[in-house]
Amino acid sequence: TLRDDVSAQFGLLLERVELFNRLGQRVPQLQDLEALEKLAQQMGDPRHQAKVQMLFAHYYLSAPDYPAVVKCSERVVALNRMVEDAEVLLDTYRVWPLALLRQGKLAAAMSVAQEGRELAQLHGDPVKEGYILNAMGLIAIEQKDPAIAHGYLEQSLALAREAKDRRLESMTLGNLGNSAGYIRQDYA
Repeated sequence: TLRDDVSAQFGLLLERVELFNRLGQRVPQLQDLEALEKLAQQMGDPRHQAKVQMLFAHYYLSAPDYPAVVKCSERVVALNRMVEDAEVLLDTYRVWPLALLRQGKLAAAMSVAQEGRELAQLHGDPVKEGYILNAMGLIAIEQKDPAIAHGYLEQSLALAREAKDRRLESMTLGNLGNSAGYIRQDYA
């Protein structure tokens, strides 16, 4: 049926968007995101629309277009009120506070991150909580609170190691190293 065909197209494009993201090929990634957005509109499914907005938020973080990240994140939250999708929502909270941080909106960034962390705890997703804690550590560094930043990053590292998420672990170790060296002058 046509619905099955559109759904299959959507699934294939999702995979290709991820591939282009990993390869850092932003032009074809954006083209596929735009095609995904059209398919999601055609399907009339808020769950698919929220997924596409979350993917756009991640794309715009690397673009970088931080106001666009915030707009897409707000759309995901609005769509999530219609159909709850914790995974999409939590993936959005991974990038939303970072966009606010990079715009210098530190209080808003920490508020959004704390909200995301609470949702990750509520939904029992320690890996997403770890990514959000990592962002909270970066925000606390910018807020000139290195002890709190270190605490967030240590919590993120513990969650990463417990879940055996090497990407989160390496990201957090890098941020801990920068925090220790550049902020706390603890070179050992």
